[in-house]
Amino acid sequence: TRAKHIEQVTKLTAENVTLKTSVSKAKVQPPVLTRTKHAVDVKPIVPCLRNNRDAHLDYVRHLKESVETIRDIVEEAKVVRPLDRSIVSACRYTKYSQELLEYAIGTCPQGSQQRAKQLINTPLIRETQVTIAKPSDRQDSNKQVHVMAVKP
Repeated sequence: TRAKHIEQVTKLTAENVTLKTSVSKAKVQPPVLTRTKHAVDVKPIVPCLRNNRDAHLDYVRHLKESVETIRDIVEEAKVVRPLDRSIVSACRYTKYSQELLEYAIGTCPQGSQQRAKQLINTPLIRETQVTIAKPSDRQDSNKQVHVMAVKP
């Protein structure tokens, strides 16, 4: 009986060792995010462009794209670990940040370049105004040309 008992113990230990090695070999590797897929590059505005409205608008648009990239990363992490509260709160935070940036872009005043284009397209009407001061020999000397912009 003792020999049978030792034989059973050795079988069970061998089976235990094989199970441990099979479990350690089959580890699940999480997907590694590549840097080329998600590139976030946000730099502060250069001091010489701090008062430039167009530079600020471009910066906010670039920031919006970066927030979209971060949101994609968080969504992928949420798929892997759906019960993690920190990932869920990060997902909400990126969603609200994206909505805030869309609101900021929508409420920005028109850029100076667009305003210049509007001024170029405004038609001009030339009116002649006659002033009678003293008679002269030339006919066109008492006419002055005034330019008025038509407001749409």
